[in-house]
Amino acid sequence: MDGTLMGNKHVVAVSVNCVDGGLPCQTAKKLVPVGIFEIQKESNELLRKTLPKDFLDSIQSVKYLNVTRKKTVAVKIRLGGDFQNAVYVFGLAGVHCNYPCVFCTQNKSYLHVTERNTECEEEIWVGTGKNKKKQKQKTIVNPTSSYDPTRGARTLKEKRYQSEPLFGDLFEFSDYVMDTLHMRLRIFDIILKDILAEASRTGEYEPVHTKKLEEKLEILNKHSIATIGKRFFFKLETENNIKTIVPCGRFSGHLQQSFFVNSFPYEKLIENETISKNAKNLVEKFKFMIQLIRTEKSKRTSVLADVAKSFVKDFRQSGLRTGCTPYMHLIGNHLAEQDENENLAAYDMQGVEKSNDLLSRLYFSSSNRAKTPLRTMMQSLYRRLEMNFTDPNERVEMARYALNGTFDEVDSEEDENVTDTVLNHSVELNKSNEFSTDDSDAEESVIETDDENLDQAPAYISQSYSRTNGCENRWKSFKKA
Repeated sequence: MDGTLMGNKHVVAVSVNCVDGGLPCQTAKKLVPVGIFEIQKESNELLRKTLPKDFLDSIQSVKYLNVTRKKTVAVKIRLGGDFQNAVYVFGLAGVHCNYPCVFCTQNKSYLHVTERNTECEEEIWVGTGKNKKKQKQKTIVNPTSSYDPTRGARTLKEKRYQSEPLFGDLFEFSDYVMDTLHMRLRIFDIILKDILAEASRTGEYEPVHTKKLEEKLEILNKHSIATIGKRFFFKLETENNIKTIVPCGRFSGHLQQSFFVNSFPYEKLIENETISKNAKNLVEKFKFMIQLIRTEKSKRTSVLADVAKSFVKDFRQSGLRTGCTPYMHLIGNHLAEQDENENLAAYDMQGVEKSNDLLSRLYFSSSNRAKTPLRTMMQSLYRRLEMNFTDPNERVEMARYALNGTFDEVDSEEDENVTDTVLNHSVELNKSNEFSTDDSDAEESVIETDDENLDQAPAYISQSYSRTNGCENRWKSFKKA
């Protein structure tokens, strides 16, 4: 579940995939689209108003899949997305509250804690009336867990969320899995921001200060052109009579790793030799940690937990910054723990981001219908998904399941007359849709059309599970005959 911009429209795209398939199943062509919704901005309240209730109910109904009358399969659903999306889905207050982490209830003052029995200082109020004042006292703080409530893991039972979770009790906090793509993006952003802040400090007065900044600016732009081209550059910006170096342009994941190569001019930008060496070691350690996550667990040469804790400790001692951001906290406390329980590569959002780029191309495509652009985009996505099946029979089965949400399997001879058994919730929705004659409901349906030549869209688009023959609804063309 991810938000993206398409022109002046802000949309939320929801898709599903199989994490058991690993990284190959996370590509844009393998994602199964569930819905595309236009929204003013991403927030728990607006998402609840925008996403139809029957759509939310249909997602909640897949905890158990009734394959046949006697065969029921329990389905474990995980939630993938960036940090901010998890805040919206779970109804949390966000990164600026006292408990910013999605997985645990660690106070924002102790996000940096990675070792047990760490001694920290906290400020408390003592005295009363005019004699009331702040006083520091020492306290022992321990790291937190993503799964164990006794070690500070979040649960839906506690009251530390701002509003009701979007999907009710469908997802526990432990069902949300860290997205390593956005972790990589945000950490590289932090490192670059701190390096530029340190490079903007020359210790000189004008005009020597401006001259030094211009020299550093030229060095940075030359390095940027040599490594990633002209799509990303740097410039001088003045705010409150203070000149600083700021980045301009899109700085995506693959560009970041290409930018921070061994030839990056740390020494020419940062005048403090110690901080310069620390910044270089920090970048190399983070790149090594990323490579460690991608490596099979049996082939790793280092322990991920040790590398992650060391990275957070070195960051705070590097001289770049002493604070700890939520993503740094995730690395120090939850990264290794989730790596033990999940295949983090299967939750990488790179395929979702590529799918967002595909949505933008489809939206501005000349073949896209102006009246129902989101519907036509969904049709095109399913057409592309259908092309993954080389066997025509598999395509028919996929189309039947996409339209009906049913299988053909039977348990025994008694069930031979039972054609397709769908989810109980889906059957109820089907009955309500068959006998519904409300004109207003028909107008609000996403796939309602006044042209008989328009193709039948998959059931996921309208959030209804009408039983129709899949063979009669093959997508032949998206244009009028």
